[in-house]
Amino acid sequence: MDFSFTDEQQHFAAAIRDFCARECGTPEQRERLTNDYTEQHSAEIYKKMADLGWLGVSIDEELGGSGGGMVDACIFMEETSRGLAPIGGYGTTLIVAGAVQRFGSDEQRREILGGIAGGSVEAIAMTEPEAG
Repeated sequence: MDFSFTDEQQHFAAAIRDFCARECGTPEQRERLTNDYTEQHSAEIYKKMADLGWLGVSIDEELGGSGGGMVDACIFMEETSRGLAPIGGYGTTLIVAGAVQRFGSDEQRREILGGIAGGSVEAIAMTEPEAG
C-alpha cells in the first residue's frame, strides 16, 4: 500500500507553507495578528484561508467546500501548525464539521458546513445521558 501524498496534496502542503511564511512567519506578524499574543485565533488570517477555499477542504463541493477528505484536512492542520498560523478555532470547527456531515439534517449541513467553508468558527458541546 502506498501512503505517499498525491501531487495535488504535495502542492497543497507547499501552498500552505508559503502562505504561513508570508503571512505569519515572523514573531512580529504573529504578535500583531494575536493582539500581542492575547488571542489564539486571528480572524484576519482565517478569512484569508477561507477565501482560498482551505477551510472547507474536507467539505463536499455542493456544500461550499473543496471536496477533499480527512487526509487533506490533516495536511492543512499539520502545515498551519508548522507555520505557527494563529487559527486556534479550526480544530474544534473540524470536529463540528465531521459531526454535522454524519448526523446533521440536510438543512444543517447546508447552513453549518457552508458557513465553515466560508470562515465561520464553530464549537460543539456534548454530554452523556444522565451526566447532569
